Amino acid sequence: MTTLLRRQVYGYRLGTWCLLLLVLAGYGFLHIPWLQESAFNDEAFCYYPGILHQWDQGVGLLPASVPPELSRGHPTLFFALYGLWAKVAGSGILSMRILSLLISLKWLGAVWVLAAWLTRPQVAWLLLALLMVQPIVFVQSTLILPEMLVALLFTLMLLAWLRRQWLLYILWGSLLAWTKETTLVFFPLLAGGTLLLQLLKAKGPGQHSWKTYSITLIPLGAGLLYLLLQKLTWGFWLFPQHRGVMIYQDLPYRILGLVGPELWAQQGRWWWTLLWLAAPLVYLLQCQKLLKVRPWPDGRLAPGALCLFGILIIGYVVMHSPFLAVMRYYLCLIPLLLLGGLQLCRAAPWQWALPAAWLAGLVVAGYALVYPDDRVDEVNLNYADQNACDLAAVRWMTGQGIDRELIYTQLVFRRKLVYPYNGYVAQPFGAVTLEPETDWTYYVVTADFATRWQGHMYRDAQELTTLPDTRLVRRFEQGKAWTVIYKRVK
Repeated sequence: MTTLLRRQVYGYRLGTWCLLLLVLAGYGFLHIPWLQESAFNDEAFCYYPGILHQWDQGVGLLPASVPPELSRGHPTLFFALYGLWAKVAGSGILSMRILSLLISLKWLGAVWVLAAWLTRPQVAWLLLALLMVQPIVFVQSTLILPEMLVALLFTLMLLAWLRRQWLLYILWGSLLAWTKETTLVFFPLLAGGTLLLQLLKAKGPGQHSWKTYSITLIPLGAGLLYLLLQKLTWGFWLFPQHRGVMIYQDLPYRILGLVGPELWAQQGRWWWTLLWLAAPLVYLLQCQKLLKVRPWPDGRLAPGALCLFGILIIGYVVMHSPFLAVMRYYLCLIPLLLLGGLQLCRAAPWQWALPAAWLAGLVVAGYALVYPDDRVDEVNLNYADQNACDLAAVRWMTGQGIDRELIYTQLVFRRKLVYPYNGYVAQPFGAVTLEPETDWTYYVVTADFATRWQGHMYRDAQELTTLPDTRLVRRFEQGKAWTVIYKRVK
């Protein structure tokens, strides 16, 4: 048995692969209580309805396979994959969440392989533990959203590119481009970043020819082809409502103070950003012989490769800066930030730097997991509290006969009241409006909506809960989540 476990399989011992499977299975087991959660926020808004549309009308990859009000202008691979799964395993929320969990476990496994190949298996285990306590990773693992699929395809694409497995790179890169249009920026960043590092003669990620630069851009062509088909089908390149919320004023503030911190500061990731920022100072002190110089750690993660990671991270944040500050958009880059921090600690002049930094990273991320901030959204465990508040509010309104009154609310909560498949109502509410000018009787607002749009459409949550000529009739609270119901005073 011992001899069998020591046998090499794809570069690592069979025992190592078995341990990885056991760890991932245990992590998946922890998510079982979350598989029955009702649809939350963007799940109920467009992604789950878009999947059901493909399940009902037929699975397809062309833009016409999902109406734009459900696809939101995103490529359709995510909807097609889940729609195909729905035809095989059922279209219920439980089935969809199981697929999301399988994708997340596959992603964590791919991250382990990437880290082990770039550094060594011991570092890969440290990275895996850090990711597993990240609140965004735990929560996104069971949500019906495309970001986990984006993270998986991005990791596979990057691994194939680093290994120069060009056919696999083209496959994973093209699938990535057909999952979310914002990922198209990765391909010119890879090509341009590598060219820049090669001109600067930085060590790693290896020498490339003009042929490989051209191959790097092939998935970009696949993504542009989809956008062209979308233009011919629906008349737009990018979804008009997304273009409508883009803000180009104060971009430096948006990059450094609003959008960027979603990746490099929230949920304890500020610790790893500090390590990145401290690295140049340590290097300068080493050059002045004020600190001991240690050889660069073994493995393929050379300084040039770390610089390429930084180019991907900064470039993607800059590209996203005119959009809304949504943390889940940066899920795919979190392993690069953490792995870079671990490698810099390996290169530090102190033997204790790596274990100390790793333990500190576990503590700050674990604290964010147990004690989330005031935001109620799809990157914190308190999203389940919001679901509980919404369910309690819906049941109370149904019991009071309010389901027959005209209700004014926001778009996501309206979908919860109108569409039973989201898991909140047995029968649709009779009249729900999004227009405040109508002759509505009740007004409902939720914490997830108020905290998500705070600083974008509204100054703060108070602006949403102080409508004139209304009185509070019921408030439901759980943790930091709340749902409040007002009645118009006529």
